[in-house]
Amino acid sequence: MKIYLGAYYQSRLAVPDTTSAHMRIAQLARRYPHMLESFHYMSPKMVDAIRANNNHTVFLDSGAFSAFTQGTTIDINEYAKFIREHPDIVAVASNLDVIGRDASAAAATYENQKKLEALGVKVCPVHHVRDDDYWLEKYLGEGYPYIFLGGMVPETIPTLRLWLRHVWRRYLLNEDGTARVKVHGFGLTNLELMFRHPWHSVDSTSWAMTAQYGGVLIDFPRPSGRVRTVKVDFSNKSGKRYDVNSWHFNSLIKPLRNVVVARLEQLEAERSKEPEVEAQLEEETGYKQGFNPVALAESYGWRDYFNIEFFRRAMSR
Repeated sequence: MKIYLGAYYQSRLAVPDTTSAHMRIAQLARRYPHMLESFHYMSPKMVDAIRANNNHTVFLDSGAFSAFTQGTTIDINEYAKFIREHPDIVAVASNLDVIGRDASAAAATYENQKKLEALGVKVCPVHHVRDDDYWLEKYLGEGYPYIFLGGMVPETIPTLRLWLRHVWRRYLLNEDGTARVKVHGFGLTNLELMFRHPWHSVDSTSWAMTAQYGGVLIDFPRPSGRVRTVKVDFSNKSGKRYDVNSWHFNSLIKPLRNVVVARLEQLEAERSKEPEVEAQLEEETGYKQGFNPVALAESYGWRDYFNIEFFRRAMSR
């Protein structure tokens, strides 16, 4: 399964001349192989950053949901033009889906699929949680090899659990449990749902959102081969540091804290390092760089980097 990081270029790598130590730390994770960016936020600076990053390519989302939440629209002709003119950076692109819960939205989404194809671009169809199953059957019947499931962000986990079980079992699985076609899950941040079905790919911004609120995702492998994931908070600005029932590092009892430190030390030893850059950052910030409690408490950049490496490991599960 490919896990695409949402908005990494937009929020981190498209600011190459930044003086922020936190931003420059986050940029150390630029070798992560799978990134998703929104056409809604695309800019010449982002295009340059993608091209400058070792001939990287991205998963291009139309940005329909972002535009919808901001009361704007995406011009379908401009979207098609961008895809045609940037084949070197766009690995795969989504249809310009229409956001809404009535039947007309699903029909309009299908119309956009055909309009974009007529404009000479290859895009993958998007089927939403609230769309009638008819549309998913139609995309499958027309032979699309890669289908995107969307509209999941505003839904509750119980709703998604039931809906995903339904569409996977009824439409997307072969008898042997393998996927009939490649399937992508838009905005799928719940780890349970991420690993329950045979996705070809998913995307998430939880690497950044978790870090922004002071936390990191730590995977603890078990002898059985299973993995337990815990969100541990490190930020000294978090009110959880005073909550003895929380998973804030400062509130953990000593045995648990020792377990966390041991895992951090293991992951620090394994990560790729850039000694010159990190030495300069250490001189600027006054604390040791890397996957350690102080750096994770002080810098969202190190929390970003840690969470990105978490998803890199998760892809191999």
